[in-house]
Amino acid sequence: EECNSAVAFESDKEQQTEDEHSKFLKYLEEGQELKTADEEDDKDIAHLEECNSAVAFESDKEQQTEDEHSKFLKYLEEGQELKTADEEDDKDIAHLEECNS
Repeated sequence: EECNSAVAFESDKEQQTEDEHSKFLKYLEEGQELKTADEEDDKDIAHLEECNSAVAFESDKEQQTEDEHSKFLKYLEEGQELKTADEEDDKDIAHLEECNS
């Protein structure tokens, strides 16, 4: 009985050691999975930030182009108004010169 008890104790001790070892391996494996998931998340976040930055840049570029286009159209419109005013002045001057002569 004493021998059986000693063998049972050693067997329990070995089983406990194997269980602890399995738990530790599982802990390491889960830790690695979490680390890998964190690294993937970091990559995804970096990629999203890069994409958002590119989209913001393109949006700013488009807005700048639209602003420049609007300014150019306004410039053309003002130029046309000035040209029309000059033509009216020329007609008025010609009319006055005609009347004076």
